[in-house]
Amino acid sequence: MSLLASSANCGLPWGPVGPRHALIAIPAWNEQGSIADVIAKVQEHLPTAVILVVNDGSTDNTAQVSERAGAKVVSLPSFFIWLPC
Repeated sequence: MSLLASSANCGLPWGPVGPRHALIAIPAWNEQGSIADVIAKVQEHLPTAVILVVNDGSTDNTAQVSERAGAKVVSLPSFFIWLPC
């Protein structure tokens, strides 16, 4: 999926998120064994949400499992550590 987006979809690569929708971002690193269950729980409780898995340099099949479970996926090229300021 290209991260380039047109103005027709509000700048998001998967289209606009309407006023009654939520965007749920799930960070994931090597979570192929559990990510589908996490996505299913979000879908159960927020069925209209757009689910975005941020695949943080996983070396397993996290991205593929996430897409099969119905999430949009953005993959980072390598593990990124967030440090507090």
